[in-house]
Amino acid sequence: MPELEKPLRRIVESALVEDGARRDVTTNRLLRNFKSEKAFAQIIAKEKFVLCGLPLAEYAFNLLDENSRYKRFLQDGETTEQGKPILAIESYVGAILSAERVALNLLQLASGIATKTSEFVKAVEGTGAQIYDTRKTLPSLRPLQRYAVRIGGGKNHRYNLAFAVLIKDNHLQILRKRFKDIDELFQEAYRIMGGLAKDSEIEVETLTEMESAIRAGFRLILLDNFSIVGLKEAVSLARKIECMLGEKIVLEASGGINLQTVRAVAETGVDRISVGELTRNITTPDVSLDILT
Repeated sequence: MPELEKPLRRIVESALVEDGARRDVTTNRLLRNFKSEKAFAQIIAKEKFVLCGLPLAEYAFNLLDENSRYKRFLQDGETTEQGKPILAIESYVGAILSAERVALNLLQLASGIATKTSEFVKAVEGTGAQIYDTRKTLPSLRPLQRYAVRIGGGKNHRYNLAFAVLIKDNHLQILRKRFKDIDELFQEAYRIMGGLAKDSEIEVETLTEMESAIRAGFRLILLDNFSIVGLKEAVSLARKIECMLGEKIVLEASGGINLQTVRAVAETGVDRISVGELTRNITTPDVSLDILT
């Protein structure tokens, strides 16, 4: 059986249950005299894209026939060719037909994300900026979407709210009820976080807020919805402060960044760019499964 991380296995298992794969009334009734026979099938790419999700597709077939066998024509992360096979499958007729939709759905979703991520990564080549995902993922599918981002060459942001500290504008808005002065606000936020403060990220919306956050001790700054000019000013100021402090200040740009704007954002000199679009509004590539025997 293909090696797969437990969260990814759960996604496949849940998808098969959701699709009623073990109670496939059409296959079980119409092909009851054939479903235990061995058959061969191929998954075909109908267009060019960055492949992702082969282990999940294989696991789907394995769950219905643990003796399924495969031949991979490509590996995750490689680019397909239109009309060329991706994966050959040998399994029981019933397993192939009943797991087909789940296998293809997961393969298409993962490949769509990997392809889009790859486009963003290529767009910022040579700038030094790294592309990061966000928590804007589909419920219960985050492990799959994060895996696809990595396959596409991107980086994963914090996995969930429990994984790392990111102080957002709404957190600060609550603190502002008590702390009106901006320097006091950021200093208090840093103090309250205690031992977590050193590795905490904090969101700022202006250069003044960025300066206050750095003075308070924060070294990971999220620049939210800054203009290109604003990002350049933020980078220039942060680098000057770095020289004085002798410490690295990591700057992350975020907010409405797309393929048309990401290069300009990267060229400002920011270290990281977080892109919600990587895991939203995904165009899935066209693939098909063809029975050969």
